[in-house]
Amino acid sequence: MRALLGVADRTGLVDFARGLRECGVDIIATDGTRRALADAGIEATAVSDVTGFPEMLDGRVKTLHPAIHAGILARRDLPEHMAKLDEHGFTAIDIVVISLYPFVETVARGADAATTIENIDIGGPTMIRAAAKNSASVAVVVSPSQYDEVLAELRESGAISQPTRDRLAARAFAHTAAYDTAVAAYLNGELGDRETSPPEY
Repeated sequence: MRALLGVADRTGLVDFARGLRECGVDIIATDGTRRALADAGIEATAVSDVTGFPEMLDGRVKTLHPAIHAGILARRDLPEHMAKLDEHGFTAIDIVVISLYPFVETVARGADAATTIENIDIGGPTMIRAAAKNSASVAVVVSPSQYDEVLAELRESGAISQPTRDRLAARAFAHTAAYDTAVAAYLNGELGDRETSPPEY
């Protein structure tokens, strides 16, 4: 089993990742998350080692690559999908753990427009939505509040149940929808509707 971790909110990260490793889960991580894990003595493979490309454009591009998204989106029940992964040397990703850039918090502290725009997450929502779409095989985690439930199931049965994956997927789509609503509200405000404020998500 393989998990991809890329979290802006590091709350509970080390304990969760340690629990994943104890359950035999291999970890892939974005650079910042991987450094935090390395500091705690937890082994993780860099996303750049999976994609063959370094993070670029000041971190704007790091996970937007077929090695990541094919691994998330491949249907395990379709032999041709799995054969295509093998053909390209890709590996399936079974758990996706993402916390998004703190967009609302950035707006709330009065950051300038350039800083705020850089806190619009692109890769994170893309991975979340891909994992949620493929909840038949992939568990998507968008909040540290979900860590205990996921670890409990892994420890009990070595897997995450379909009902749990479905609940996580529903939460994930609601999460990205609220995030996008916050971004739209901010941009409307920048265009003159100053009474519009980003909702919490």
